Amino acid sequence: MGAEGVEQTHDYTLRGSSGWERWTKTSAGYKRELLESYPSRQGGIIRLSLDADIQVAAEKALGKIKDTVGNPLPGAAVMLDVNTGEILAIASQPNYDPNRLASKVTNKYFDEIQDQGGWMNRATQGLYAPGSTFKIITAIAGMRSGKIDYDDILDCGPSLRVGNRDFPEHEPYGFGQVDIEKMLAISCNVWNYRVGLMVGPDLLAQEARRFGLDKVLLKANPGVMGTENTSQFELPSPARKMIVPDSTYKEQLGQGSWTAGDTVNTSIGQGFILTTPLHMACFAASIARGETRTTPTIFHDPLRVPYHQDSRPIGLNRNQLNAIREGMIRCVTEGTARSIQIPGFQFAAKTGTAEYFKSGQK
Repeated sequence: MGAEGVEQTHDYTLRGSSGWERWTKTSAGYKRELLESYPSRQGGIIRLSLDADIQVAAEKALGKIKDTVGNPLPGAAVMLDVNTGEILAIASQPNYDPNRLASKVTNKYFDEIQDQGGWMNRATQGLYAPGSTFKIITAIAGMRSGKIDYDDILDCGPSLRVGNRDFPEHEPYGFGQVDIEKMLAISCNVWNYRVGLMVGPDLLAQEARRFGLDKVLLKANPGVMGTENTSQFELPSPARKMIVPDSTYKEQLGQGSWTAGDTVNTSIGQGFILTTPLHMACFAASIARGETRTTPTIFHDPLRVPYHQDSRPIGLNRNQLNAIREGMIRCVTEGTARSIQIPGFQFAAKTGTAEYFKSGQK
């Protein structure tokens, strides 16, 4: 049986089965009469959507990211075809060499993988705060609720006072007057604090769920490539505990009532919210198409049409959607993603750097 990945979840399709025959025999042990038989079944073919060149490039790029002593830093990379949802590359670091698992695994190699967390596919199983990439959803919630429009300008000073606490901007002097495009380009915090408080936690959660940030992805489609598929998922154990908090979330945990400060944190993709890199890649693809849902798949189907189940129009007018897209383009040309520019190509992006704590350290 396949040990991991598609080879594990679709072992039935790939493996095939042995045939058999039942005969009567003579007293000397020779075959005499064939009573019944069952033909062998050749293993099926599964065509993956992965592009080998892009996959290798993604793995090499992740492999270059090391800590101060040369160990690989955790990370993930996902690339999708925005029109079909087919996954062109999906990489996770640290990882392991499946070929070494085909034979006896040494305790040293097993412990090395275990210590680095290499068993987990961070692209599909890792749950992380989306950070500033969530600011796109905050902007969409603001416009769809009617609290703001695409050309409204908000003051973004060095901080915003909420209750008895100051929530800071990431630049000590703030950014002054900011519209949606500029906000996405420079990743202004205070703009999102203000809009988050305008719309409230329930609308923020509603928009995030509309884009599927809480949905389990990679559910298998029975009958892959015309063969029986007994697996529930296309890949092993995708994340199933994404968190998109609303105003009742803390009470459900027994942590008291939701506060304005919690809303402020959610507005910039921090606090309780958790999702996967694959979810955020699907979200970016949805923005590119102007829809709400991208259904990813690891399988290639040449007849797949550019349509996604459960997807609906994004619910913004042309000016509003263009403001989001133009802000993401400016993020590359003049904002926080300037380092990814390549002459002759146009990119749209949104950076995100979420804070987290490990062993009490930020």
